[in-house]
Amino acid sequence: MRREADITIRGIHTDIDGNEDEVVTRATGSHYLKDGMHYISFHETDPESGEKTDQLIKYSEGLLEVVKKGHSTVKMVFDLRGITECSYQTPYGVLPMSIKTELVKYKENNDTINIRAKYKILWNGDDSES
Repeated sequence: MRREADITIRGIHTDIDGNEDEVVTRATGSHYLKDGMHYISFHETDPESGEKTDQLIKYSEGLLEVVKKGHSTVKMVFDLRGITECSYQTPYGVLPMSIKTELVKYKENNDTINIRAKYKILWNGDDSES
């Protein structure tokens, strides 16, 4: 059954020098469970351009997928079984990257779902923690 959901995504990006940058996104969307996989969908609006991006988050134990379509387009797969590859399409060009997942877990409490992922993004052999 699909139900409305208040969504908050908090990301902490750590660069190679250890500097941290926090990004928080809030939206209203929907959540549903199908064949053992959870789905969360919502729209995100770019604060600078006003352009909308559709987002879909799919998760199950040990696996997280984030799909963005719109201003930026990407399908990122966070899989504990190995490094995954993707192409991040931005208005400025395509950025190939690899994702090395260290942690993916989720916890459900009443009407709250917490998803936690820790990973490294590899850009041309360089890595930074996110």
